[in-house]
Amino acid sequence: MNKEKIEAVSAEFLVSNGVFESMSNSLTKPEYASLSESIREERNVGILNALSNDLSVMRQSMLFGLLESISHNLNRKTSSLRLFEFGNTYHKYESGYVENKHLAMIFTGNRTREHWGHETQSSDFFYMKGVIQVLLMDRGFLDGETLWAIKQTYGVDFVIPSKDDMQVTAEARALRSHKADDQYLFRAERAGEGEKQTGQVKLYGIKGVTAYDQYGDADHQKRRNRKDFEPNPLNVIVVYQWQGKRYGPGHEKVFLTSLAIDQPLTILDLYDLRSLIENCAFRELKQGWHLANFPKKTDAAVRGHVFLTLVIFTLTNAYRTEIGQELAQAGIRRQRLAWQEANKVLIVAADYYAIFDLEELFIIFNCEPEICWRVDPPDVRQCYGLPDPVAT
Repeated sequence: MNKEKIEAVSAEFLVSNGVFESMSNSLTKPEYASLSESIREERNVGILNALSNDLSVMRQSMLFGLLESISHNLNRKTSSLRLFEFGNTYHKYESGYVENKHLAMIFTGNRTREHWGHETQSSDFFYMKGVIQVLLMDRGFLDGETLWAIKQTYGVDFVIPSKDDMQVTAEARALRSHKADDQYLFRAERAGEGEKQTGQVKLYGIKGVTAYDQYGDADHQKRRNRKDFEPNPLNVIVVYQWQGKRYGPGHEKVFLTSLAIDQPLTILDLYDLRSLIENCAFRELKQGWHLANFPKKTDAAVRGHVFLTLVIFTLTNAYRTEIGQELAQAGIRRQRLAWQEANKVLIVAADYYAIFDLEELFIIFNCEPEICWRVDPPDVRQCYGLPDPVAT
């Protein structure tokens, strides 16, 4: 099992979902052992010639380092945090010393910043669990031993594309013409919209496929050539119409998953969302738009660079849509003439705003046009209590 690969993929996924990586000291206070029922003071691994009592033992838990990070931020008026950390814990037993690898996460405060447009929701266990419930989507292919560890060791489900040259792919595609029995084979489709049937999806799910014999731990791999070998079952979805394309026999999109297969559309929607975010935003922003190339490594410079890049990226992609192309072809001046409110202007002052007709605004500013086509100047002056213009 490639532990480094699992850690790298997990960290990248968490960061892309707004969870910040933390790094705590492996040395900690011995008193922490008395604050948790899961660790014991006699199992502390002491340090010879410790610099201080606060750094005199190796940690038995990742929890207290993260709590110290939370406390540090709370004291500086930062109350909403999402942190994770990969690290080791150290334990002393009669048989010797033990070192374990962990992924620890801690959420506190609100899920999002306060905003007038939506209700603030607090972070809780179920929200944190939802962040890592399905960890791997649109990440290329991982070997069967790694997939087994992700599901069995870490309890995290996965959805991952299968390779064309794999036996499990061929066997799954071969069932395209079979009828659904709603026990092992489940069919589903989503109707499209309009004459072109935009958004139409057709697929089927297969439960308990055993053609991928690499799906298992290291001992499982060693038994593959034995007569009594029993492969571990895995679920598969096969998509033959998706994203405006129809895939003929032998060319269908195949995905391996540990999720329940009786609702295959749900699995595809989950994968599709992650794929859209990864391909259309993260990868393009990082590579094509140089999102990570900050002009200066200060808070203000980083925020300004990120916000400006995201705004320009969003506007550019908006004009790449069908409606955006029509607007670009028409031109902004021609488009303004077509808008009903083209002669309106929005004025913002502190917490107040108002919408004026352009002619009305010129009258208020004592710059009355020679000819007014939409408003009557005496009515405007009466409305706002303005004096009549002085003849010159």
